[in-house]
Amino acid sequence: MAIQLDHHSDMLGDAIRLAIFRTAIAEVVRPGDVVVDIGTGLGPLAACALDAGADHVMALEYLPQLAALATEILAETPIRVIVGRSYDIDLTPSPDVVVTETIGPVGPEENIVEITYDLKRRYPGLRRIIPQRMRLYAQAIFSSRAEAAREAVFAKLIGSSTGHFDPRRARPSLDRAYCEQIYQDDLSDAEGRSEKVVLVDYLLGVTETPDFAAEIELPASADWNAVTVVFEAELGDTMLSNHFAAPQTHWLNSYVPRFGESRVLHIAYDAPSTSFEIRWLDGKRRV
Repeated sequence: MAIQLDHHSDMLGDAIRLAIFRTAIAEVVRPGDVVVDIGTGLGPLAACALDAGADHVMALEYLPQLAALATEILAETPIRVIVGRSYDIDLTPSPDVVVTETIGPVGPEENIVEITYDLKRRYPGLRRIIPQRMRLYAQAIFSSRAEAAREAVFAKLIGSSTGHFDPRRARPSLDRAYCEQIYQDDLSDAEGRSEKVVLVDYLLGVTETPDFAAEIELPASADWNAVTVVFEAELGDTMLSNHFAAPQTHWLNSYVPRFGESRVLHIAYDAPSTSFEIRWLDGKRRV
């Protein structure tokens, strides 16, 4: 698998993300601790653990090319870079603290729930997981940027009409197909149009599987055009979030465009496929 260094540069350039993790690691790690960083990438969080006073730091990375780069970057430190998946590795000595930033664009897609559950099961003496909790919630919003993105897509689709090829014939179906996906963009212009609705609450190390399904009923008004899907990760006393009102991070803001005047949204996550199912429903939420 090719290494996307542009992606890693975006993460390293995400000062908000790094500062929150650095603060949490400094608050949790004690002198003499054994710390493991899962999904270390180029190793910045493993280095933070060492800076915080950890006695022994293991940095796990399942991509061999990326692990090789991390090994070079951390060569003059005692950090041990290990290639492989955490599920398959016997960590010795047993960790006191786990650090992992395996948070996907929406939250669970990089297997943070499964990884932390497995580690807590195999190492019951584990004192702390960073982050220790992650919630997903939804909120109706109005965003001019989300509307502009939709208009740009349909300008290309409809503008491609020629001869016997006319996408306008399928406009309602194209609208639905567009509105039943999750997108990422900078929606810092957004305004909330409803209360936050919790979709799922993961206690990392305790919750076994990230699968969930929810139907949420949103306002009947016409003053919103999308639903933002937000993660909030608790790192000690600090919160890391991709909410549109929070400082922007490399995760951007996840959202589902509204389909017509629909107000009931079905959203589900399937762990084996690491994918979301999005459907707009007619009528009210099923009881």
